[in-house]
Amino acid sequence: AAGGGVVYVPNGIYRLDNRITVKSGVEILGSMDNPHHTKITSTVFFTDYGKNSPDGEALITLQSKAGLRGFTVFYDKQSTADILPYAYTIRGAGSDIYIVNVTLSYTYQGIDLKTNRCDNHYIEGAAFGALKNGITVGGGSTGGLIRDVQANIHYISDNWFEGAERDVTKVLDYNHQNLEGFVISTTSKQTMFNNFIFGAWHGIALVDEADAYIIGHGTDSGIKSVYLNSTGSKPINFVNTQLVNLGDGDKNYILADAGFTGTVNFYNTNVWGIPSNAVVVNSGSLNLISGTFFECGGAGITVKGGEASISGVYLGKRTLADFNIEQGAAGFRAFGNTYTYTKRIQNEAGIALKGSDCK
Repeated sequence: AAGGGVVYVPNGIYRLDNRITVKSGVEILGSMDNPHHTKITSTVFFTDYGKNSPDGEALITLQSKAGLRGFTVFYDKQSTADILPYAYTIRGAGSDIYIVNVTLSYTYQGIDLKTNRCDNHYIEGAAFGALKNGITVGGGSTGGLIRDVQANIHYISDNWFEGAERDVTKVLDYNHQNLEGFVISTTSKQTMFNNFIFGAWHGIALVDEADAYIIGHGTDSGIKSVYLNSTGSKPINFVNTQLVNLGDGDKNYILADAGFTGTVNFYNTNVWGIPSNAVVVNSGSLNLISGTFFECGGAGITVKGGEASISGVYLGKRTLADFNIEQGAAGFRAFGNTYTYTKRIQNEAGIALKGSDCK
């Protein structure tokens, strides 16, 4: 009747097996006023809601101007012995929603800000151990900010809750084949600030018409640490990015897929690990400006289509070439870089290469 208020849930463990809607102006408040781990005693909701219904309604739906703060949601029946699909844990359904210091443990699908337009959404200090989708943004949302999010398999494996099998090795193997950590689709003026994920198929993916500015992003143990398949008209900017490739399969720090038609700029990028090829460009335009590539795998930069410009980058160990320009590449430029070995360029495309490093 007052137009909103706070529902305080004290420290303790509760079951929440029926979906709820948080109405406009209402906040569900738990006992934690800072980011927290699943080992920490806090307000905890045990749930088994949404099993075998990955496209069903979320456990918690936030109407416009509703919020969540300071608690954990834990899926106590999910098991690495037989991983099952579940509905999203949280779904936004309006503008100005917020999620602060909320931890999702063993969630199959974490936070959905794509099904509905969620302008000016705000996520801070959240954490998740997810299996399929971590945080998905889209729906034409504008002006959103997601910051200081920690995503890691230890939010699944390292907790004090008894119950189903939670084998860390199985989780990591599963995540390397299935987990989409952060997915940004059709958006406008989306900001991602100081977010991190360990163990994923795609650490961060930009698809559809993504318009985003990404500062301080980290993907560790990613297969495709940054995945680009966006058709947006505005440049995507990554600043101070740190990427690591581990696991089995064809691994890249950065992959611009065949559907990528835009421009992406990477400023001050630091990478290491065991990639197949460090950067692969199939389409679009990639600009890599300043950074350190300790391990490049086969080739540092492979251009199969589209174009790339590399400047001010240190290129470390590789077995094939620093630059591998294949048939279908439209353009390549390199200048002001440094190399572990005498630089090596393979130009199967036969196109004119530009820049002082290509002479």
